[in-house]
Amino acid sequence: MKIYINTYRMTVATWIAAAVWMSACGDKPREQRVGIQVVAATYGENCHAEHGNSTKFVAAACDWKTVCAYTVDVNKIGDPTPGCAKDFLAEWTCSGSATVEKAKAVVAAGTEAGFGSIVTLRCEGRR
Repeated sequence: MKIYINTYRMTVATWIAAAVWMSACGDKPREQRVGIQVVAATYGENCHAEHGNSTKFVAAACDWKTVCAYTVDVNKIGDPTPGCAKDFLAEWTCSGSATVEKAKAVVAAGTEAGFGSIVTLRCEGRR
């Protein structure tokens, strides 16, 4: 796409607006991102911890991937409820879908999810 501009009537503000538009839009349509979008991640909800207390950690590791095996590590995310064996729940959508997917870290009875449990988020084959 080529833009022809009448330089005689252009103001500085119009030149800036045109430059911003061209740098943002370019000649090609923007590519739509596909993959995981973390909605919430909660460590210790079974122990009455705040819902979504680990969202930023899982989002940083998993957003826009099609598959993400997140390792729950209490040393990275902190312990919201000491003395209680916690679970871990991840919630996400796939490429803006309204459907919220969920996965829980699998832990043995009486053990702690924060000691290396893995929760796998998937959006494979979805667009």
